[in-house]
Amino acid sequence: MSVSVALESFCYEEKEKEIYMHLLKIEDHRFILDSGCDVSMENRNTGEILKQERVDGIVLSHAGLEYTGNVVALWKKYKCKVVCTMAVKKIARQAILERHGDIEGQKQDGGITAKDIEECFSSMVEVRYKEAVAIDGIVLIAYNSGLSLGGAMWKIQKDKESVVYAIRFSHRKWNYLDGASWDMVQKPNLLITSSKDFLYGRKTRKKAEGEILKEAKAVVDAGGDVLLVSDEAVLFTELVYLFVASGLDTPVVVFGKRAGNIVECVRSLLEWMAEEVTNKFIEEKRTPFTPEKIIVCADLDEYEEKTKGMAGKVVFGGSDSLETGSGRQLVPLIGRGKKNKIIFGEKIARESLGERISMKQGTGEEESVSYFLKVALSKEELNELTTEKEKERERIELERDFNRFIEETQPDVNMAELKTQFEINTPAEMRETFWSEYTTDTVAAVPEHSLSAGFEGLEVKRRVFPNRQRRKAKCVYGYVADRGVFEEQEVSMEEAKEHEEETKKKFVYEEKRFRVECSSVCVPYENASDGRSIKTILLEICPQKLAVVGASAESRECMEDFFRFVFPSPSDVFSLGEGEAEGVFLRRSAVSMKVGEELSASLVGQGIGRYSIGRITCGVEDESLCVSKEPAKAKKVFIGSLKLSELRSILQEKSIRCSMSLGELVSQSGTRIRRTHEGSFLVEGVPSEEFYRIRETLYDRHLVL
Repeated sequence: MSVSVALESFCYEEKEKEIYMHLLKIEDHRFILDSGCDVSMENRNTGEILKQERVDGIVLSHAGLEYTGNVVALWKKYKCKVVCTMAVKKIARQAILERHGDIEGQKQDGGITAKDIEECFSSMVEVRYKEAVAIDGIVLIAYNSGLSLGGAMWKIQKDKESVVYAIRFSHRKWNYLDGASWDMVQKPNLLITSSKDFLYGRKTRKKAEGEILKEAKAVVDAGGDVLLVSDEAVLFTELVYLFVASGLDTPVVVFGKRAGNIVECVRSLLEWMAEEVTNKFIEEKRTPFTPEKIIVCADLDEYEEKTKGMAGKVVFGGSDSLETGSGRQLVPLIGRGKKNKIIFGEKIARESLGERISMKQGTGEEESVSYFLKVALSKEELNELTTEKEKERERIELERDFNRFIEETQPDVNMAELKTQFEINTPAEMRETFWSEYTTDTVAAVPEHSLSAGFEGLEVKRRVFPNRQRRKAKCVYGYVADRGVFEEQEVSMEEAKEHEEETKKKFVYEEKRFRVECSSVCVPYENASDGRSIKTILLEICPQKLAVVGASAESRECMEDFFRFVFPSPSDVFSLGEGEAEGVFLRRSAVSMKVGEELSASLVGQGIGRYSIGRITCGVEDESLCVSKEPAKAKKVFIGSLKLSELRSILQEKSIRCSMSLGELVSQSGTRIRRTHEGSFLVEGVPSEEFYRIRETLYDRHLVL
């Protein structure tokens, strides 16, 4: 039985960074695969996704904002399950809160709030590698992607059909992370990956590491400071590990509002790192992320205090924070020093602050940097804010009490019509119309206007407002309320204190001008597979169908020759750009042959063991078997690096014993199995039950077609 799958891509590129978001439909189920945002925490395709009537789940692969930044907005809409690994959840939460704090002062509208972020992440379903979670019969399993701490490739399974979502990965072991677990997701029915690795070949990671260390060491030895700009969520841990583990004797400073929280997250996620890191921790009780090796600075004042008189240091700042956030405060300090250098660990975006500095480096030309700062309110501003909040709280309480009373005593009364009838616009008018203040136990008469609203004959009792000494009021047509009715929602003391401190601050706009005396260099250090290695990976995992997302016309041209070799059938490769969709039927391939009437009339069935074989009994002339000039329609499946010894073990599991002879596998019945120059297996021998059992095993595992 085939499974219907539809994939729609909403990827796009913004300032040299690709934003990932896809919609995957499996039968009647809808899943959003990643939900990234740009530097302003917006995704231009959110409106298209929000047109869906429902979404069954959101799957996150990595912690970077280009994968997770828009997840809160989608969760608010659909309230569906959000599935990710434990490490991705922890790091992404801090990254989104940091970015939200950076742009909070620049947005006039509400958008998402810190409370929305906390509610979204508290409801997430977190998993470990190889742990399965089911959503309405669809099974999702996370496997190590090797790209970032907690980064995952997802296997999405429906019945016997599987879809592997591996948007970014690193197939080789890298520093403190193991390589991707491709051996766990081989031969999927559909593989979804990015076109990024097909477009160009980058420097190897080892060469990029050596170049960054060389540049930084030269600056530090000369007494200068290095500002290393990278993605604070994904590349941060890799680069910190690189500098600390390399033995470079220099202070490492991490700058950012939530830098301390991100460092603590990394320290608590040792189990997600390579085995050698955890073993070192067990033996020495320390890691490269220990406090004595890293200086955490939340703001500029703390940075100046902790690094006072400290020359020759490496400072880490987030690329997004440098563009629109608090990280911009570091630029004048580093930029005006002739010995200093800014190293960009990512591609420099066009028309960005990084591009302007690169063009003016070492020239002494002036450059301006503007940013928003959170500062404490003055005494007058604080008093005004307190008065406004008191009025707002009183308004909410009055309206809530009145609405509750009307709903419980007069359910048929229309609230909107009632307020319109009495022309109520302010809390004062509401109090004057419906509430009376008393100092004695005497109950006043019911106002005439309330009688016209249908309150005749109501029993007059005392209404109690617990914990409100300033308003001990009686409702002339109310009832005695329970003490717990109007109690406020419980809030922990820590949250209340933190919220109170935040409300006593405001955003101010600052602009500084400085002369660009420092130098800069760009060393792209994206921890992904090399561009050429993707071809080897595809040959090893042998997907039946391949979907390449984010592909442009240029990428289609670059991939054309490779796809012609690996996937001769064009229907097996889908190259999707922004807003493009493709429907796929996942079914196992079958080989069929058409014969003429003369041959079909002489077709005789014959049983060989449990197999039914069709044989042609009539003679066949040579000219009737001429070679067709049409291209072959049969699909080739390549086995990649699978060895004959491994195939031998597979056959032994099926009780088929084989021996090695002159580079071939030979079964007990004389059936021979050898590799062809095209990279597939060829089965030769006299038709027998064992012969067809071997072919059935290979067909079932997609090793030969």
